[in-house]
Amino acid sequence: MATVRILEDLRILAYACEHSGYLAYREILSSGQEWPSAIEVMSIPCGGRIGLRELLETLERGYHGVLVLACPQDACRHLTGSRRVGAEVARARRWLEQLGLEPGCVGVLQASALDAARLRREVASFHRELAEAVSGRPAGDEVVEGEKEVDTSGR
Repeated sequence: MATVRILEDLRILAYACEHSGYLAYREILSSGQEWPSAIEVMSIPCGGRIGLRELLETLERGYHGVLVLACPQDACRHLTGSRRVGAEVARARRWLEQLGLEPGCVGVLQASALDAARLRREVASFHRELAEAVSGRPAGDEVVEGEKEVDTSGR
């Protein structure tokens, strides 16, 4: 019998803009703060390069969730990258919903390179919410495969 921790078993890929999200991610690591081991980060030139196809293919490759860590809209070096990826994430959510899948498994977070603390909080929130959506249980609960839950409180 295996005990499965919901948060640790999720696989999430975060595409991170090299000018913002990736720099904030590197700041988190260099300052010794924790980063969820379930979240793999891939640096990309611009969040706007991620479209519907990449979002859905990432899920198809076995990831439970996909995030794009993009620049704030008013600070995008490519001018419209953050707006483009926001629209693509909204489109992907509609597709997933039509297919009866969890639309919250795709997301976009906007953060500047100087906003590592906020990015860390928002990534942790996405991670927790996805775990709850996927499992139907509060994040952090243990699931024991092959056993039914039994109320042992005596009530």
